[in-house]
Amino acid sequence: ALLEARGAAPDAAPSPSLAPMRIFDFFAGGGCFSTAAAALEDVEVALGVDDWGVALSTFRRNHPAAAARGTTLPATWAALRLPPARAPADAVHAHFSPPCVAFSSSRRGRETEAEVELGVRLLTWSVEFAVRHGLASYSVENVAVDAVKRLFRRLKECHPGGFDYVELKAERLGAACERARLVGGAPALVARLKALPALEAPQLRTMRQAFEAAGVAVPAEATHVRSGSGRYKPHGGGSAFALRRIATERATTLVASRALVFATADGTTVRQLAPREAAALMGLPAAMALPDTVRDATAVLGNGIEAH
Repeated sequence: ALLEARGAAPDAAPSPSLAPMRIFDFFAGGGCFSTAAAALEDVEVALGVDDWGVALSTFRRNHPAAAARGTTLPATWAALRLPPARAPADAVHAHFSPPCVAFSSSRRGRETEAEVELGVRLLTWSVEFAVRHGLASYSVENVAVDAVKRLFRRLKECHPGGFDYVELKAERLGAACERARLVGGAPALVARLKALPALEAPQLRTMRQAFEAAGVAVPAEATHVRSGSGRYKPHGGGSAFALRRIATERATTLVASRALVFATADGTTVRQLAPREAAALMGLPAAMALPDTVRDATAVLGNGIEAH
């Protein structure tokens, strides 16, 4: 979709006269989006911006040739010190992934007024920064909840011809875990995203397929993966947490605050998923650097986006 939005067919041979599309990754975290984009031909990561030191250090490890800025967003064009344009014709895709803490369903009823105000401000700034500076290709990603849908609808009305959006489900694009996201951006890019074929049930990727592809060995006694929250109720009423079969299903959404859990068929814990195992469900490469602590690595992945 990125290549088509800039006028190149995705299956066309690389053109020596076509400069690589450079990725500017705002709210970059550890670089999940950039790492997935860097796997494409004619794409290079040029910039990552994040004010969490652990995440920015991880981004630098994954993209040592890119500029890394610890700037707190929103910020002006001058304050961001964006890499200068290059010749021949320069092509840039800017990706914005503001924190979703104000809108996340996991914090429903506990969000503060200040968090909601900041969430709205960061999403609005992302779109207006891209439109105001004439970025031909950009994307803004956040949780697919009613509050964000209403905001995106207003932004589309404010910027006709400059902004559109679509809801994407990661599992329908090949991920082995669920995650519904609103992706807004340049209308040409969003049109390509809307045209993507969605996988049907028999084609969906299972957790077992993702683990095998990544060389991950599932604990022998584990048949399921469940969310790390909820309460196990062995006598009646089933389980208060989501329980998914490894062989045939996809995991629930990975979150920043807690890891998923390998479990038996009745929901009994075997052990938590290691960060590298969670990354496999997201389709991220085994070579991607992650923070050294489990807590920080879980946060980077939960705040990231699936490679698909």
